[in-house]
Amino acid sequence: MKKFKFSLQSVDKYKRTVEKLQMGELRRARESLRELDARRDSFTRALSAAREEREGGLSDGLTAEELLAYDRYFGRIRELYAALAPRIARAEREVAEREAALIRTKNELKAYAKLRDRELAEWRSEAAAEEALAIGERVAFGVAAPGSP
Repeated sequence: MKKFKFSLQSVDKYKRTVEKLQMGELRRARESLRELDARRDSFTRALSAAREEREGGLSDGLTAEELLAYDRYFGRIRELYAALAPRIARAEREVAEREAALIRTKNELKAYAKLRDRELAEWRSEAAAEEALAIGERVAFGVAAPGSP
């Protein structure tokens, strides 16, 4: 009996390799997005802390120079925060694109698995038919042999 061989085995193997690569790319994209989110959160925390410090200093009496320093600091943090927004949006788009590509690959792999299962079922039925035919031939040969002249 011949051994089962899936006709699209090489394509399936290639797609599994692609899937692993895509998972790595998605992992890196998510990590990049997490880092950008963490940086944005640190800017937000720094801004909140500086505001509280300034408000506490206002009650104690800040000089004009100190107020200008706070204003420059707040302006710089806002600039950094604003510059970070497009990078975060780009990273979010990249994560979404990587997820979509991975989903497409997984769906293709599911289709290949269904095809493989179908081919395996056909192979098994053919193997069973061949085996039944072989058994039938042996039985017919065995029955005919003893009664032969």
